[in-house]
Amino acid sequence: MRNLKINPKGRTAELNLNHLLYPEDVVKKAANDFGKVCDTIVERKGGRIKVKIKLKGGELKIDKIAYDFVNYLLAEIKNSEVSV
Repeated sequence: MRNLKINPKGRTAELNLNHLLYPEDVVKKAANDFGKVCDTIVERKGGRIKVKIKLKGGELKIDKIAYDFVNYLLAEIKNSEVSV
């Protein structure tokens, strides 16, 4: 995924998302749901939503958490469309 940058040494990742495809409220909910394993910052800049992810600690790997976050986010978007 080219919109995802991972820094394994810094244990951080950054997503750059289109706000038309990824509703900001759903992105914020996903970020909140991942709060036990990572700190997230969600920022809207123009037509983009940036999500910064930083692991809190432990043996977790940032690449796995970042891809899990993306998959979870897609599932949440699908679920929000169904419930509308």
